[in-house]
Amino acid sequence: MIEIEVSAAGARLLRSEVLTSGRVGLRCRLRFDSAWDGLQKTAVLAGSRSVDLLLRDEEFCIPAECLARAGDSLKIGVYGLDGGGCVIPTVWVNCGEILAGAELSQQPAQEQTQSLLAQIMDLTAQMSAIAARLREDAERGVFNGRDGADGERGPIGIPGRDGVSFTPSISSDGVLSWTNSGLRPNPPDVDLVAAVLQALPSAVGVSF
Repeated sequence: MIEIEVSAAGARLLRSEVLTSGRVGLRCRLRFDSAWDGLQKTAVLAGSRSVDLLLRDEEFCIPAECLARAGDSLKIGVYGLDGGGCVIPTVWVNCGEILAGAELSQQPAQEQTQSLLAQIMDLTAQMSAIAARLREDAERGVFNGRDGADGERGPIGIPGRDGVSFTPSISSDGVLSWTNSGLRPNPPDVDLVAAVLQALPSAVGVSF
């Protein structure tokens, strides 16, 4: 924050700030003596652009356009008047040269490599999505087995076997398992978390 002491028509810099081009939100505080009691106060700023600010209190924000260009100097003064014709313009206070501020590169930011944890979460999400699609397919009967061929005719006849439905499920530990509607062998369980961790070294070029 910049601080300026105002005494009648005099003004002096109490506290300065480094001024950089492109800065936004820099504040200035004015400390008035009794000569300014009852006056309407206007801060007058001259920098990259000139701006007049009608003051409601002793602190204000310096407009960004006043600090738009490096190489300029920022000057601040105050103009006071009342209905009786009393006018007090202060001297200018030189707050310093506006230095070149750092700017963002015009080149697009390079995508950063994800952390190991983020990659694990992404792969786990992919596995979960695959399992969800399998579950939906199972509910739609995609994995239902075809009816078996009729058995050889015996004295009474042996009916054909019914189709068998396989249904996937995922435990809270991330293990994919299957059940079926018949007495068929189920596919082996798959530990999705272990599979993700095993796939990571080759995917991200790290070793454990």
